[in-house]
Amino acid sequence: MSDLFKCCMCKKEFPSSERRYYGREDYCSECGAKAELLSLLSRAGIPRKFWGCKHENYIVSNENKTAYDYTLKFPFQDKSGLYLYGPIGTGKTHLASAITRKLFQKNCKYNIKFYSCPYFLDTIRKSYGNEYNNRDEDDVLYEAENSSLLILDDIGSERATDWAIETLFKIINFRYEHCSVTIFTSNLNPDELHNNLGERTVSRIIGMCNCCCVGGSDYRIIQNQKRMDATANPK
Repeated sequence: MSDLFKCCMCKKEFPSSERRYYGREDYCSECGAKAELLSLLSRAGIPRKFWGCKHENYIVSNENKTAYDYTLKFPFQDKSGLYLYGPIGTGKTHLASAITRKLFQKNCKYNIKFYSCPYFLDTIRKSYGNEYNNRDEDDVLYEAENSSLLILDDIGSERATDWAIETLFKIINFRYEHCSVTIFTSNLNPDELHNNLGERTVSRIIGMCNCCCVGGSDYRIIQNQKRMDATANPK
């Protein structure tokens, strides 16, 4: 009889032949794959809230089905990207995170970077003249410009200063000129985004992406009402 070990995640015992090391822990094969996936999502910048987002647990409706179907087909053969826009809380970030998960499950070598647009610009801004910051502007821009897939979440929510507009234009134009695949999410349709970022930036986004409306009601409000109802009327 072979020696047994206990998986640090599921706490079940398995033969030593099924041990999978990840980090300094012992995992069974299934849990080891999960741990690696979560690490990849974290390193890509996907917020913890969205680590569990999959196509399988996205709530599909008539208002979002077209966008949902587009994300299922990603990546596209012509290497175009996606511009997912729509009201607050309709699952745009969920779909972008689900795409990331699917790509990592196919190939853990994908170089994917996810940035919330306001936070991304703030990170660059804080790098100026800060000797205690271990990342400078060039490091952040290089990652954004040269990743295999860049996801810019919530574009259009940033304060549209001249500096922000110019910084975003440089990144988007670089990726446009180098045919790099990019996913954007926004509460603004392309015409509305035009008022924030200007014609030259939005023209490039439209030129490099399939634009899909993710319609529907605010899922966060729906979930909050369900929680309140469950609290008020426990079974």
